[in-house]
Amino acid sequence: MAKRRKRRKKPLKLKIKTETLYSVVAVILISLGILVVLSFSGQGVLLSVLNDILVKKFGFSLLFLPFVFISAGLVMFQTKWAFSRPHILLGSIILMFSVMGFFKQGEVGQETFSNLSKLITATGSMVLFFSGLIIAFLIMLQLSIPEIMDLFNQVLPKPKEKLDIQDSLKVSDDEIKKAKGFSIPKLSFGRDKKKDFAVNDAASRADQDKVDEGTAVINKDQKAGEQGQKDGGRSEGLSLSTDSVPVVWEYPPLSLLSNKAGGKADRGDVKGNAQII
Repeated sequence: MAKRRKRRKKPLKLKIKTETLYSVVAVILISLGILVVLSFSGQGVLLSVLNDILVKKFGFSLLFLPFVFISAGLVMFQTKWAFSRPHILLGSIILMFSVMGFFKQGEVGQETFSNLSKLITATGSMVLFFSGLIIAFLIMLQLSIPEIMDLFNQVLPKPKEKLDIQDSLKVSDDEIKKAKGFSIPKLSFGRDKKKDFAVNDAASRADQDKVDEGTAVINKDQKAGEQGQKDGGRSEGLSLSTDSVPVVWEYPPLSLLSNKAGGKADRGDVKGNAQII
């Protein structure tokens, strides 16, 4: 019998889906965040030791550490929740380290602040960490500086504007003075009266002036004619003319008409006129 060939056994391969791996990592991170929160109580040997180490390293900025772990776990879930967005995780990390460096909390914060102070002085380090605080809030809230200023303008009370008494109450000067118990009588003159102005006032006034001038000239000429008739024409300074004295229209005499029968009209030399034209 032919020897049976021994089949080589294939090595065992563990296949895990990417989504499953993300979920496992998310559960681990969220569990670490919960354990850090439980360590604040100081109960349990391991939790108390863990709390002492974390307080020594991070100070009171340790309060942000559970939020960082839980936010990282939610990001791994890849859900559409508001707290599972990557910008929340990034903002919380920047916020934690900025608080730790600005207030010099724990060994990590003190060492970080001292190292930066050697490079950009202590004031520069404070400015850098304070800028980190502002950047963290902007990233977490997804806001910009102009939007924040608009929010402050809407929330803060507006200063009371000084309103004019006459504009606010819509009363006249006389009523205000009467309310105060003091009033001065107004003297009105003819020139103070205001007339309404219309678009055709200028044209109408000019026409009226011309009519008044013509009427005055006619009246003057009539008076001069009457005075001349009284004086018997002996006044040398007065002269009558057809322009100054009104003319009476007389019809033409009837003698201009005749009873003769009409004849043919003389057209003239039509052909000759056509050649000339």
